[in-house]
Amino acid sequence: MTFEQDDDDRAIATILREANKGHSAALMADTDPTGLCMPNVAVYLLRKSSKSVRLTSESSVDNLSAAFFLFLSYDVWDRALRIAREVADIPKLRWGQFEPLRDMLQGARWYAARHGLHEIVDELAASAFQPSDYEPLFMDGGILKRPLDKPSSRANVGLDPSRPNDAYPTNDRPLHFLDDLAMMSTMWGYGGSKEWPVERLEAERERLEAAMKELPGMAPLG
Repeated sequence: MTFEQDDDDRAIATILREANKGHSAALMADTDPTGLCMPNVAVYLLRKSSKSVRLTSESSVDNLSAAFFLFLSYDVWDRALRIAREVADIPKLRWGQFEPLRDMLQGARWYAARHGLHEIVDELAASAFQPSDYEPLFMDGGILKRPLDKPSSRANVGLDPSRPNDAYPTNDRPLHFLDDLAMMSTMWGYGGSKEWPVERLEAERERLEAAMKELPGMAPLG
């Protein structure tokens, strides 16, 4: 490890430790599903996040991201916006566990843009594009899970009856969908790409959200 890498690691650790102190308790409350009209598997994933939000833990940040994109998919906007505003207060570097935080901010901006909430799009922009020299390396969409199209991913989410042994447990099947919704949000925020223009991203978002709600335990209530 070089001295520069060592300094980078210390900077990441310092930011995330301070973020835990300032934001973890609020984020746990924001992801608590108590009183929400959400389907069973969604409630399971929300509780998984609300038990503990540790921004120093990659798995905990992944759980938070899953909860956030569930809120967007089911139009629980008040919770999603509260999370986004907490995340917006956290400084972001180009590396470390900051990509999921940017994904959430871009996801909130994308939702706000669809619903004409232009003041929210503008409010979150500065933090969503922090730092200014950051450029996502996945704009071509090559690392998307594509759970409706890639054979292995279709099997993982239980959509290939000929491969039952490859299917994830029911509670984990939405995660491929939520991972792609997160990554696509940043792709949208940076204007799309040749492979994934904004129009294709929007169509795929609608497709993923609709299909996710057809998974076992994910049908909207009421």
